[in-house]
Amino acid sequence: MIETKHVYLRNFRESDLNDLYEYAHQEKVGPMAGWRPHANIEVSREYLKSILDKPLCFAIVDKADGKVIGSMEIMNVSKEFEAYNPEENSVEIGAVLNENYWSKGYMTELIDETLNYCFTELKAPEVYAANYSKNIGSTRIQEKNGFKMLGSIPDSYTWLDGSVCDTLLRKITKDEYFERKAKLFLEKPTLERKEEAIDYINEHVKYNSKINGTGGLNHYVLDDDKTYEDWLDKINKEWDMEPTEIL
Repeated sequence: MIETKHVYLRNFRESDLNDLYEYAHQEKVGPMAGWRPHANIEVSREYLKSILDKPLCFAIVDKADGKVIGSMEIMNVSKEFEAYNPEENSVEIGAVLNENYWSKGYMTELIDETLNYCFTELKAPEVYAANYSKNIGSTRIQEKNGFKMLGSIPDSYTWLDGSVCDTLLRKITKDEYFERKAKLFLEKPTLERKEEAIDYINEHVKYNSKINGTGGLNHYVLDDDKTYEDWLDKINKEWDMEPTEIL
């Protein structure tokens, strides 16, 4: 299960209808993702029926009260990315969130865990994401999670008010994701993140072993002069941990 400090993902249920309608009819939510706000609960009911059997279309559930506050979908890479030659088994992600939960960090942390799931469980080599240029919040969240710009499709989306904007195309690779996580821990080696750091070190070593067949620690170059082994040594010194505790 994909889970963060504040939310977790599960498949949708028929009982989610009212929660889904609450965010799906909000004026700012649907247009940001490319669809019109749901005019009534019957529109939401039909939509819910269409996604109940999708194994990788998830409800975002608030841990505090069990309320469904949005959706996260992992899907095949869309045709907009064909020019960038996606690798086999790559995926695309897309999400929406009840506007009452915006600017709380929920989506940023959820995308991070979803990426981890895509790379470790689904074995995707790349993850793609698209958003409209007017959706500044989505741009910031993708950038915070390490997505890199590929390009854009000019004047490709028309808003409800008749204005047009570009579609922005980004991706992140498996290597980029884990190297970014390593760098973040190097920059913020706080005791509060110790357990999380150890989890990512262990994942990094297993992934490395699959890549070069030896498990050698120097496969990842985290900086110009810092190897993966340097990173382990740094954590050992700053947290007074033995390398064997980590590996």
